[in-house]
Amino acid sequence: MKQSWQNRVIFTGSILFLLVIGYLLRDVLTPFLFAFIIAYVLNPVVERLERWKISRGLAIAIILIFLGGLFISGIIFIVPVIQSEMSLLIKKMPDYLKRIQTDVIPYIEDTFKISVPATADEIFSQTITKIKSLSPETISPVVSFIGKAFSSIWGIFGVLLNLIIIPVVTIYLLKDFRLIKEKITKYIPRSKRELWLKRVEDVNDILGKFLRGQMFIAFIEIVIFSIGLSLIGIDMAILVGIIAGLGSIVPYLGFFFGLSVSIILSLLEFHDSTHILLVLTLFGGVQTLETTVLSPKIMGKKVGLHPVIIILSIMIGGNIFGFFGVLLAVPFTAVMKVFLTASLESYKESELYLGE
Repeated sequence: MKQSWQNRVIFTGSILFLLVIGYLLRDVLTPFLFAFIIAYVLNPVVERLERWKISRGLAIAIILIFLGGLFISGIIFIVPVIQSEMSLLIKKMPDYLKRIQTDVIPYIEDTFKISVPATADEIFSQTITKIKSLSPETISPVVSFIGKAFSSIWGIFGVLLNLIIIPVVTIYLLKDFRLIKEKITKYIPRSKRELWLKRVEDVNDILGKFLRGQMFIAFIEIVIFSIGLSLIGIDMAILVGIIAGLGSIVPYLGFFFGLSVSIILSLLEFHDSTHILLVLTLFGGVQTLETTVLSPKIMGKKVGLHPVIIILSIMIGGNIFGFFGVLLAVPFTAVMKVFLTASLESYKESELYLGE
């Protein structure tokens, strides 16, 4: 019994140690984690091709060529549409700015009892006046911001570096995915191997369904949002639809972003309540479709997480790991759900719960 508790303490301590190391090295490990997720999503496709008597290397090459073809096709067909939408928006921008000046600004001033600069000269004049009145203590945050702006240059370099690292690491992981899995399995204690392999199978089931299902749902939402916003007459309908659909990979993010931008654009274009109601109906309908049909049918109830848990996990993930934390928060929480469920089942079978 004592040895069992010692093993549990060592195991728990090891997990906590790895989590601390992961947090300290999060900036370095993030692209590798992202590459692992991509490899994890694509690995079943590679294995399916292998069952068709295609070598693993050739299967990986086929998938990369297919994905590259999709990317190039997207650039060829979608980018010109987005360019035309942007050109139309730029053409209409003077009218939008005039409408903001004549309708929006007076409404804000009357409602909130504040004075809003209406011209560039007023904005410049007020800015100069405020700068002259600033004390050294007030300016220090500005200096800090400028320093961060210069450091962002290195951030841009890091993004470009990640764009190289992620595909390369993904290819290597795909190539050796089975070997990595076999080596990890060998280090699981023999007495617990069957139990842990069952847990891994559960994790693989829930995580695979979530990741692949969420991407398929995102594709469906891109199509619905793009067509729906185009029919309503919203400017940049395709671009907003693509961003809203892709944003749905992180639950609620795409919904709120697409809804906010669409309402603003409908106000600037039509300045009536009818088009706002149409936008609300579209996004409400898509959200209802996802919640009641798409998610249960594509990902299954096993993957389901309570909305409060989803929002909390996204906030915690974003606070600790930034953008990638937001992106990975929900799948990580889904995995934790597997182990928590298993722990609760184990507790219900324990002497403590049964009172024996």
